[in-house]
Amino acid sequence: MEEERRRISRDIHDSAIQPYIGLKFALEALERRVCPGDPLATDIGRLVEMANIEIAELRRYVKGLRGQGKPEYASVVPVVRRQAARFGELYGIKINVEAEGDFAVSEILAAEVFHIVGEALSNIRRHTNAAIAHIKLQCDMEKLTMQIANPASGCPEVRTFTPRSIAERACTLGGTCSVEVTPGHGTVVCIAIPLLQ
Repeated sequence: MEEERRRISRDIHDSAIQPYIGLKFALEALERRVCPGDPLATDIGRLVEMANIEIAELRRYVKGLRGQGKPEYASVVPVVRRQAARFGELYGIKINVEAEGDFAVSEILAAEVFHIVGEALSNIRRHTNAAIAHIKLQCDMEKLTMQIANPASGCPEVRTFTPRSIAERACTLGGTCSVEVTPGHGTVVCIAIPLLQ
């Protein structure tokens, strides 16, 4: 099992981290070629920042696979607020994040939340014409719950669906994923993940 974890960490390093670093360098080179006053400069800067965040996240994941570092905890709400703000600025979607206070979970779970929220927002951007979205986070002693909602997008026909990658990620964490679709009111993806795994 240890050897398999090391193999996976090498594969992620070679097939994901290195290409991301190459992309970051290319974006930085492009950024240097654009005049500072050009509106594209800001957009390219955001892309560089996103690439840096993903590289750091992948490196943290690889470290975990290799068993390096001690277990740490991370605050979820500020991370999701920043993620939503960046996504909203990039794609022109207003994203509200609702949470009572803040709560810390394991760094591993915080990373999973980051990916789930990112995938849910990407689904909204790709599959709807919604201009707003809503994220609700709750945490008690037993579980972390997330609701990612978008209002009706003007499509007359609403069909049920399952966001496969989100459902698989939630299942891997021992949690659940369900979707509530209400004609005329929109879609809510509900995820619940137990804290004790």
